[in-house]
Amino acid sequence: MLDELTSPPTTVGAVVVATVVVFAIVLSVHRLGGPRVRTPLTAADLALATMLGAIAARTTLLDSPTLVTGVVALLVLVLLHRVLRRVRRRAPLVLMSDGVPDPAALRRARLDEDDLRQRPRQAGITRRSDVWRVILEPDGQISVLRAGGDDPWIVADVDRPGARAPRP
Repeated sequence: MLDELTSPPTTVGAVVVATVVVFAIVLSVHRLGGPRVRTPLTAADLALATMLGAIAARTTLLDSPTLVTGVVALLVLVLLHRVLRRVRRRAPLVLMSDGVPDPAALRRARLDEDDLRQRPRQAGITRRSDVWRVILEPDGQISVLRAGGDDPWIVADVDRPGARAPRP
């Protein structure tokens, strides 16, 4: 029973390395997918995410997971998440301004005009002239702001068109 709870230091080190590598790979896959990866999940998406998570978890825990290796993997993931949140403070990115899409911002966000058109429709807007800004938020959500409510405070943290790319 004690063997199931503990692990030698070399195994613990291997778990740390495996967890960091698998986390980096999964994060890279999500970044390559862009904001579309973080949209509501279909049943197939959920099945895929569950299976990928199971494979990633099993990979980080190596051959024979123990309580120690499980706790180490969890602690490494929490630490990586906290470090990345502090290091990667992203600014919002303007995708559309005064009804005019910004093609460069759309490319940086890995979106196309079809993706962009969907957002005002979801917000109940039927005319481009009613759109003041469409903004890719740091959390991957897309905000649509109506024309006429041009409060500078609301967009004080927003990158203007042509600014640096977001990191989804």
